[in-house]
Amino acid sequence: MIQLNHIGEALVCELINNSDEVRSFLKEVLALSFDEFIAVPEIRLDPCSDLIFDGVHKVDICILDVHSKTCFPIEAKLGLDRLAQKTFDDRFLHPCKTSHSGSRVSGSMISVIERQLPEQCDGHDLSVTYEGHRYLLTKEWALISRKQVHSKWEVNGFPSVSSKCRHLVFEDVARKYGNSNDFNTLVSKLLNVDFYRKWVESA
Repeated sequence: MIQLNHIGEALVCELINNSDEVRSFLKEVLALSFDEFIAVPEIRLDPCSDLIFDGVHKVDICILDVHSKTCFPIEAKLGLDRLAQKTFDDRFLHPCKTSHSGSRVSGSMISVIERQLPEQCDGHDLSVTYEGHRYLLTKEWALISRKQVHSKWEVNGFPSVSSKCRHLVFEDVARKYGNSNDFNTLVSKLLNVDFYRKWVESA
């Protein structure tokens, strides 16, 4: 069965791109100054100085300002397990290192966005490239999680991220999109895949 965390990044982008209400909500909650923006899922980071990033180093949700060529990054943690404060910190908040004989950055994407980077990246911008244009990542970023997880953080303590991080609750974003029919229609559209053609005929 398909779970939310299987399609979460693409779904959140669809919610943003197809609803003025969601866009207004994000501008308010994230204090975005962008006038015109699009949301694009899973764009790989550009090299940093002489270091390249692993294939797993993709920004989950890129809020791209088409005028200033700026990217506000959102990381999505939409599962329900292994996200308690200490577990989260242990999994995602160790400083990055280098690998492959010092040619690649190794570490979690959240540590990258938090700028816990190897010294070779000091003084260098982080960026992504979309449709031939380079977008610089803002130092401010957001973490989107489920209401159940967020509520536990409120009681037991939030992950030890910096003050640059703003928190979003997935259910709040989804409700801004519309009612259950609106949401279900969007998800059905997103999952409209001819699996026979994709998996059988293409073999």
